[in-house]
Amino acid sequence: MSPMRDSTPTPAENSNDLPVSGGIVRPRRRIFVSTSSLFASNLLMAALGALALKLMTHRLGPDSYGIFVTATTVVSTSEFLTDLGVNSVTGREIARNPKDAEKVLSFNLGLRLSLSAVLIPFVWVIGDLVYRASPEDVRFGIAIVAITVPFDAIRAVSVGYFVASISNHWTAAINLFQQVLWVSGLAFALSVGAGVRGCFYAYLGSMVILAAVSYGLVYRQVRFRPRFSVRNWVRIIRQSISIGLIQIIGVVYLRADIILLSVMTSVYQVAIYGLAYAFITFFEFFSSAFMTSMLPVMTRSRAEELKPTIEWAVSYMAMANCLIAAGVICIGPAVVRLVSSNKFGSAATPLSILAVSLVFSSLRNIFGFACFSRDRHQKLVPVTIAALVLNVILNLIAIPRWGVNGSAGATVVSEAFALMAYYLVFRHAVGVRVAFVRRLLRPVAAAGVAVVVFRVCLWSPHATASMALLVGLGVTGLFLAVLAILRGLPPDFRVAGRRALDALLGRES
Repeated sequence: MSPMRDSTPTPAENSNDLPVSGGIVRPRRRIFVSTSSLFASNLLMAALGALALKLMTHRLGPDSYGIFVTATTVVSTSEFLTDLGVNSVTGREIARNPKDAEKVLSFNLGLRLSLSAVLIPFVWVIGDLVYRASPEDVRFGIAIVAITVPFDAIRAVSVGYFVASISNHWTAAINLFQQVLWVSGLAFALSVGAGVRGCFYAYLGSMVILAAVSYGLVYRQVRFRPRFSVRNWVRIIRQSISIGLIQIIGVVYLRADIILLSVMTSVYQVAIYGLAYAFITFFEFFSSAFMTSMLPVMTRSRAEELKPTIEWAVSYMAMANCLIAAGVICIGPAVVRLVSSNKFGSAATPLSILAVSLVFSSLRNIFGFACFSRDRHQKLVPVTIAALVLNVILNLIAIPRWGVNGSAGATVVSEAFALMAYYLVFRHAVGVRVAFVRRLLRPVAAAGVAVVVFRVCLWSPHATASMALLVGLGVTGLFLAVLAILRGLPPDFRVAGRRALDALLGRES
């Protein structure tokens, strides 16, 4: 369906769609198409990512793979200093005033490129100081990966235009293209024996090409270019600094475990945890993609329309991420063996622990995006700092005693705390009460039943990959069956299920 026709509003009384301001609705199917395109591309990216993991873990080994994880984590964590919430504000402001797209994109791009130019030498110096006692390839990798920062800024600002128009199929295509470039370059580098340094060069090359493609796609619709104006930059930063602080603290909070492991343990431990975290990052993308598609709807919703919109999101996120967590716990060990060598087998335990954190982080995302849509995100800064401090303290306690498993457990506890804190801020600042705990209990119960049956009772740690696929299907079927018995399926899901059953039986709906 063309974007113009798909964005045409329909009367609220004749539709099941989500409401937006003025009694007009924006089709739910557009949100599903936007999210589904991102998720479908992410599935393809996951397949390519699995290939990349298999290539690196087999060709590089744990130590060199740990070096790659360390360098990319350090740079990607620092990279948010070039954002400062600018990209989030880009999408929000264009959604509010589409006619200002050229101006918003131009000044934001100029600001991010300038911040990138300042950040690169800063990262080089910090990397040299912190990792002076580490293998030389760690510092080399940080130096090379840091060069990608301005190119990623071009990609991020460009993609912000598609986010604002709920046209994430373009975002999905861009992300998939980047993964194809990265895996192709990686395969070539490893085939010629370039080692971990070749991997860093492949990463740099993929980001350079991606930046050019992303900019070109948006430039066809909005002819923007970097514009440099300190006065406009100050105005932008005033709008974005609070969400920027939340993002920076949030990124440090999410990456603190890997950074602390890289300082307190060995590159082997970083490699084990990095492999487990790579799977979790893939599934975290789903909730982020869903809420990114929801943001324009929440931004335009009237006060009385926000609660049902958020409740709708909570129902789907709770169901989806409890199912994902159950699936990861049940078949994670087999997947780890499939995509890596035997040297990485111990990654299965932290992967199972981290899977639980997906449930908490997905719901936290909902309340964070809702606060941002109502310009109440400033109040999230203190609780985000508190979650970061808690995470660091728990990691400092857990890593010396339990290593990567302790770090994974610290993440779960920190995410649970962050969810409750975000909800309390949301309820107080936005003035909307959502019974999210009640909506979460039934999916948790269904996931628990699936884990007991397939991981505790039926699962063999030596099962083949094909058997793991059957177990995954079994987990999905049992989870949905139990959730249906408990009457925990979202209303839309129940309607779709009844229509599918009627069609299968040849009955009219």
